[in-house]
Amino acid sequence: MPSVSNCPYEVPEQITANQKRYFYYVRRYANSVKADQETQQELISLANQVPFDDRPNTNASLDDVSIVLVQDHLRKVGSRLVHSLTQLNKVNVFE
Repeated sequence: MPSVSNCPYEVPEQITANQKRYFYYVRRYANSVKADQETQQELISLANQVPFDDRPNTNASLDDVSIVLVQDHLRKVGSRLVHSLTQLNKVNVFE
């Protein structure tokens, strides 16, 4: 699942109220509780960080990719691409 940049969310304290007051909530064990100021700041700070899996490696090249490992993965997931991979070179595969 890709990261979401518009987190954390504020939700109304009472959903049916005419004048809604919005707060941040966090899960504490089995309960949803209002987040204190410190927790709010921590949530906002964490939301502004890009997860490791979503960060590009700008120093990587095609030489860093193992065609054998790609083939193995495609075979394991049952992809039909595994058969055409042997006929293509790296540049064609990753275009």
